[in-house]
Amino acid sequence: STCRFLFHEGAKALLNTVTVTKNLRTVKQAKKFLMFLAAEDHSRYRFLRSLDLGDLSVKVAEKWLPVIPRLTGLETLNLDYGDDVLLQHDDLATAFAELTSLRHLKISQAAEISFSMIQNLRSRLVSLSIACIGGDDTNIWDRIDGDDALGRYHPVPFLASHKSSLEELTCFAWYALQVLPASNAVYPNMRRLSVENLDW
Repeated sequence: STCRFLFHEGAKALLNTVTVTKNLRTVKQAKKFLMFLAAEDHSRYRFLRSLDLGDLSVKVAEKWLPVIPRLTGLETLNLDYGDDVLLQHDDLATAFAELTSLRHLKISQAAEISFSMIQNLRSRLVSLSIACIGGDDTNIWDRIDGDDALGRYHPVPFLASHKSSLEELTCFAWYALQVLPASNAVYPNMRRLSVENLDW
């Protein structure tokens, strides 16, 4: 009975408290973990709280894709390689955007796909950390022409759907901050704002 208890409750406790890390890079590693997650008639999916995805291959992304909609308890998502990860499958960004449980999102090397995902999020974020410089030092702003277009990416109007929930915002190289936004959105619960590297 002890073994049965640990089999059922141990996995749930582990998924509630441990971040699943970017070490799941190979198809073999991802397949083993996803088999563990699918055990007990898929009941474990909803207990995963934190996911940290590193550099994914197309094949690993394909393994994750059908699982993401089942992660109904996922609260924290870290995408170290932003667009590079989301580009591994056309539906990956949409799958994350459809979740309603996300509260904390961190994206590095964010560009168009990452911003589109954020704009389409059904979740209401409490914290967002975003770095817009790519691995080769390129950034989204090099491909945006004019202050009007840039202004649409200013965090005040861009994150307006999260204005009632957002408490922390960390921006690195979010150059749209240099343009004054045409927005009257108010963020009443904002407690911490960090802005770094606005030299363009």
